[in-house]
Amino acid sequence: MDRMRYVLVVLLVATLPPAVIWWYLVHPFVDFWRRLGPRVALWIVGTSMVSLMVVLVLVRRRLVGADLGTSWPLFALGVASFGAGIFMGLKRRRYLTNRILSGVPRTRPG
Repeated sequence: MDRMRYVLVVLLVATLPPAVIWWYLVHPFVDFWRRLGPRVALWIVGTSMVSLMVVLVLVRRRLVGADLGTSWPLFALGVASFGAGIFMGLKRRRYLTNRILSGVPRTRPG
């Protein structure tokens, strides 16, 4: 269980910040990315995000910190939050595909 928790935490630490930064890099500067075209824009942003993920994995020990044990009420709250997140993710797929969320349509000229 401890190893699984550690792997999940490292995955979160390595992927969540780049995912949020991705959105803030693509959507507010859409005119700039549109001039470059989707292939170049997504290559630049994608390479930057993968590089950030590598750095976060390399400094994971400082970011993750010490294991503080298991709090079962907090665990239950986490499971409930996870379930709510899955529910919202399924609902959002109707309107927001992964291509839209990553900014592909907004970077196309036009």
